Amino acid sequence: MGAVDFTPPAQTSGNFNYSNRVEYALSQTQLKIAQLQLKKNHFDYLPSVVLYGSFSQQAQRNEFNILQGGQPWYPTQFVGLKISIPIFDGFQRHFQAQESALGVLQAKNNLNALQQSIDFQMNNAQINLQNAASSLDIQKKNISLAENVDNVAKKKYEQGVGSNIELITAETSLKEAQTNYYSALYDAIIAKIELQKSEGTLLKTR
Repeated sequence: MGAVDFTPPAQTSGNFNYSNRVEYALSQTQLKIAQLQLKKNHFDYLPSVVLYGSFSQQAQRNEFNILQGGQPWYPTQFVGLKISIPIFDGFQRHFQAQESALGVLQAKNNLNALQQSIDFQMNNAQINLQNAASSLDIQKKNISLAENVDNVAKKKYEQGVGSNIELITAETSLKEAQTNYYSALYDAIIAKIELQKSEGTLLKTR
């Protein structure tokens, strides 16, 4: 467990990629879709021009002699141009454009709200990890102190200058310190996981 780094990284909005969070990436996609819909509605106001044509050949006869070459074929071709100009449609396109603009605004607001929520989650996770790391460090020191007291109590007992009660008390304190350490270690691991979840890096290899 000593290889686990419980030091919270220094995160700033400048180097954190919010797209690491799946929900943020989905919100970005929703915003892009809303923007594309708005562009489409704007394009509906523009005239459209379509150029089309066709070319074919016809024999205009019922009998064909494959051994006789040079039989004439008569080409047929045409070219056309279609121009569509939007006319008044009872403000239907106008309301659709307004609805699309509102959709873009809502998508932007949702994205900003989600970003603030992620910032809040990350800040809380960093604070929790700092507290957990500090508590773990204290419990490490408590174990070291309890081990020293236990060793002294054992030596005194072996030399006949210590009591059985003193030895039992030292061993109990050591076990309690060890229990507290593993509890603090568990809390630190959970805090580390919560920070990685808030960063969107829990399933990524660092």
